[in-house]
Amino acid sequence: MRIDRLDLAAFGPFTDRTLDLSAPGVHVICGPNEAGKSTALRALDQLLYGIDMQTPYDFVHPKSELRLGALIRYGGGTLELVRTKSRKSPLQSPDGFPLTGERLASALAGVDRGTFTTVFALNSHELREGGRALVQGKGDFGQALAASRSGLRLTRALQEINARIGDLYKERRASKPRINHQLSVLKNARDRRNSALVRPEAYRDLEMKVEAAQRRFDELSGELMELRSAQSRLARLDQALPALLRRRQLLDEMEAVCAEGALAPAEAADRLPALLHELDEARTRSAAREEDLRHVRETLAEIVVDDDLLAHADTIDGLFKDRNAVRDAAQLLSRHLEEAARLRDEAEKLLQYVHPDAALSETSRYRVSKSVRGTAEDLREQRIRIDSSLSQSRGALAVRRRKLEGAEKKLAAFPPVEDIGPLRAALDAVPKDLLNGLSAADEDRMRHRRRAEQMLHRLRLRDVRMEDGASLATPSRSQLDAHMEMRNELKRERRELTKRIKKCGQQLEEKRLELDSLLRNDPPPTEEELASARSERDELWRRLREGREADARLAEEFEIAVNRADQFADQMRRDAQKANVRLQLELDIAKGEQELVRLAGDQVDLRGQEHELDSEWGCLWQEFPGPLPKPDGAAAVLEEAGKLRETVDDLCDADTRHAALHAQVVQHITRLREVLRDPEDVDATAGLGVDSVLASLPNLLEIVEQRLRAQQKVLGDRAAQEERVALERAELDETSERVAEHEHELTEWEADWERLLAQIGLPTEQDTDAALAALESLREVSDKADQAAKSEGESSRAAEKVNRFHALLQTTAAACGYSVPEEETERYLLTDTLQASARKNLAMADKRASLLADQERLDKEVDRCRSSAQGAEAELGALVSTAGMESFEDLEAAVGRRGRHDGLAHTLSGVTDTIVTTGEDLDELMEKAQRTDLDELAAQLGRVRDSIDQRDRERDEQSRLLGLTKADLQRIDGSALAAQAAEEMENAIAILVEETEEYLRLEIARAILFRQIEDYRESQQSPVLIRAGALFQKLTLGRFSDLGLDDESPSPVVLALSPERGPLRVDELSEATADQLYLALRLATLEGYAEEGRTLPFAVDDIFMTFDDQRARAALSVLDEMADQFQVIVFTHHEHLTDLALRAIPRGRVHIHSLPEFVPVRPARNGKPHKPVEREPSHRLINGERACRTCGAPVAYSGRGRPPVQCRTCAGQ
Repeated sequence: MRIDRLDLAAFGPFTDRTLDLSAPGVHVICGPNEAGKSTALRALDQLLYGIDMQTPYDFVHPKSELRLGALIRYGGGTLELVRTKSRKSPLQSPDGFPLTGERLASALAGVDRGTFTTVFALNSHELREGGRALVQGKGDFGQALAASRSGLRLTRALQEINARIGDLYKERRASKPRINHQLSVLKNARDRRNSALVRPEAYRDLEMKVEAAQRRFDELSGELMELRSAQSRLARLDQALPALLRRRQLLDEMEAVCAEGALAPAEAADRLPALLHELDEARTRSAAREEDLRHVRETLAEIVVDDDLLAHADTIDGLFKDRNAVRDAAQLLSRHLEEAARLRDEAEKLLQYVHPDAALSETSRYRVSKSVRGTAEDLREQRIRIDSSLSQSRGALAVRRRKLEGAEKKLAAFPPVEDIGPLRAALDAVPKDLLNGLSAADEDRMRHRRRAEQMLHRLRLRDVRMEDGASLATPSRSQLDAHMEMRNELKRERRELTKRIKKCGQQLEEKRLELDSLLRNDPPPTEEELASARSERDELWRRLREGREADARLAEEFEIAVNRADQFADQMRRDAQKANVRLQLELDIAKGEQELVRLAGDQVDLRGQEHELDSEWGCLWQEFPGPLPKPDGAAAVLEEAGKLRETVDDLCDADTRHAALHAQVVQHITRLREVLRDPEDVDATAGLGVDSVLASLPNLLEIVEQRLRAQQKVLGDRAAQEERVALERAELDETSERVAEHEHELTEWEADWERLLAQIGLPTEQDTDAALAALESLREVSDKADQAAKSEGESSRAAEKVNRFHALLQTTAAACGYSVPEEETERYLLTDTLQASARKNLAMADKRASLLADQERLDKEVDRCRSSAQGAEAELGALVSTAGMESFEDLEAAVGRRGRHDGLAHTLSGVTDTIVTTGEDLDELMEKAQRTDLDELAAQLGRVRDSIDQRDRERDEQSRLLGLTKADLQRIDGSALAAQAAEEMENAIAILVEETEEYLRLEIARAILFRQIEDYRESQQSPVLIRAGALFQKLTLGRFSDLGLDDESPSPVVLALSPERGPLRVDELSEATADQLYLALRLATLEGYAEEGRTLPFAVDDIFMTFDDQRARAALSVLDEMADQFQVIVFTHHEHLTDLALRAIPRGRVHIHSLPEFVPVRPARNGKPHKPVEREPSHRLINGERACRTCGAPVAYSGRGRPPVQCRTCAGQ
């Protein structure tokens, strides 16, 4: 995308400023401080992505009037747009129609605002900050470096492996790694299993204590339950006793009320109060309304109304309102007549001044239309403009003649131009990338050689020559895979055998532990013990039967032996199951020991097979010149040997390319020296080395370019001067034509002026000022005549208004019985009197109508009240007869008894609801309450509570003792703990085996992956870094050869490679060189955007402040090379940078734009602000070259000191 035109219509200090950026090459925008360069740079961002809501660029134009425009050219065509601050339609066409953002988004190609401001639009500070991030390997460039260093995916895989290894095991003790945790679990389980043993006697004693404590606890719980049941019964009785007594009292009172007399029906009791209240209210309302009616009738009799005065009330009111206006009209009548006479006299005098023979009745002599007066004023303005233009044109004609004569003299003084064809042909014959290709070929050759040396070092082949690396003898991949397969199979068998030995040992240990536990817990006798006891018994019996030892001691021993044998037999019968278990355990232990012996023999056989494989391994690598590799690293050695052979082949190809390019460079150096007629020996160039060639060819090219530029400057100066002569001649002709045009305009104006004076009747010899003064006088005559006619009309209207008022007053007063006085002042007083009487009479009429309405309303209300009272009396008589009473007084007494009886019944219901019967009959409870003594009941409750507290404390103490005894029993019960600990040991061992195998696999994978990462780093290099190195070499004029990466840093860090000082970090570079490194990295990343089709304009602001002139020229040349891919815009306030750009970039590829100095708004004395002032720069640029600000002639500038602003002729030198 390119911006062909940038319109700074109203933004910051700019007003209607347009920059034409359509030409190819580099655009340099120069201006002094405060000229708005940074604002113009930020205008690009605001144009493409929208003006900020809180923009700081509204210090001249209000926010609502900010406007930016552009003509954009991109792959999909062209787009002309206007950006405003409007929220509704911020994007518009030049005609004001709203635009959608789709075409602009297509032109931006997915570049967001953040990317544009940090990559494409930069000042020196942003360039440094972004460059530091790039050097540290951050952002997209950092990912590219990481990919070139070790492969981004490989690096992430290595990080995941390291994280997984850290999760599994750490050398220091830690609780988080899983293997460390399982080792701790295994040790704790083993300790708990060994300590979980107990004696049977102690266990039986504790069991008996637990049973006794449980029995005592159950007894105490039963007693406590019985006591609490008794307490509940007594508490319920104590709580219900007052309510039961109150219930008895209420029943007695209800019987007494019924004994006084009959109770009124419930309906009569409910209706009687309402009827009484209704009757009393009806009688009260009737009396009040009758009194109100009497008062209204008395007031009506006192009111008197005049009907005639009432009929003329509206007319009287109108006369009263008009009296002041009529009085004023009578006073103004004479004044209007005097004013009309005065105006006519003044108009006559003015008319005599302009037309002495005219009268005021001749309206055509003084009424002139506005169009005629406007035409006269326009003609006067035209005469002023024509006189000014004619004077300026004649002065400019004389200046142009002098300039043309000077330009022709300078053109005649130019020297002849020599032929530059041979120099141009020799320069064009040198390819632009020849030196870069030679440098890159030399770097490739050295890089392949370094890689080969590193590979020989890693393979430990110190005595092998590099050329012999292509024929390095190694086993084939299939042989290596077959051997490794046999080794892996052997490892699997050894692993399986180890697992079986471990499992067999664990089972044998478990059997032994189980047998030891059985033997410690009263073990049953064996068959051998029983046979031994029987043998002893039979021997003693034999001795007794033979009678050789017939004594008491032998008989006692025989009896003891018989009893022992019988006990063994009885115990074997009782513990037959234990005996079988013991026998089975002993058999299993014997089998396990035999299995362990067999597995140990298998281990010895596997070791023999391993020794045989080691011998075969040595035979495979017999012809390899290096040390015998280990089997685990053999694949890496084999792959390294293959890479070594490929690297040696690449080295041979690189040497061939380097030799061809070197010969080509030497040939071009010889040709350039011949063309330049170099006195050095041309044949001496054949022996130049790479460094000499790289130094000689740029110098020769620079000399040729300087000579070509000198000749081109001469040609350009001559062409510019010829163009200047032609321009001056054309401007002279144009100025002559303008003089003729102005003279013709003057002739036409004089004819128009004479026609206008004739039309209005003025002398034709009058000038414009006198004629306009006469027209102004005639306008005043017309205005005064109109004003006099207006005053006369107003006086006639006032007289008519006064007469109409007095006639109406005469008629109205006579109708109402009043006489009209002769004096005008008394007539106005009569109007006031009539108004007051009419108002009073109208008030009395309104009061009479209101009282009549009240009288009618009160009559109706009195009738309604009497009817309501009669109805209430009739309903009350019917109620007495319905209740069966003799009189109204009997009904009132029965209703009272009904009220008392219902109140007592309601209270009785509430008391009954509070009594809790718990299944007992209420009447029985009432009888029990009458028999109960309150004091004895309270004493029983106290005794029961004391017993409950005592039993509760005893049970709590017994519960505590029971818990302690059970805890002691559980602590010495080691069988379950031992089994649990053994199970935990098995689980921990199984987990350790799996996780240890995974840990070993991860360690092997990490070693292999790290070796692959290093190999990938050597074989691959980021194209972005290669391009940045080539740009950095150009920007530093060859002082730095390339860029590289820091091998010792964990993250990719860029280094600058110097032939003299070696690799250098950024903090070891000068400030200017660091800025050039940042610029090279940024330009290299821009080419990556170009490959993706995202080519937005690249705009920079004063990024060459630290560059010297030579490196600034080199940077401008690099920007010119990239201008075909990106639109390049350079903002600067250094004027010498424009001269460097003109010398560094070919003619037609650099375009200079000047911004004037901006002067802020200053308040004026009258409070009105001055308009912003734009001061033009002190110098002028014509066709990209410095020109004199006086005459426009070219000005020579050596590049030193302050640039001149005038040529030698205008400066007087």
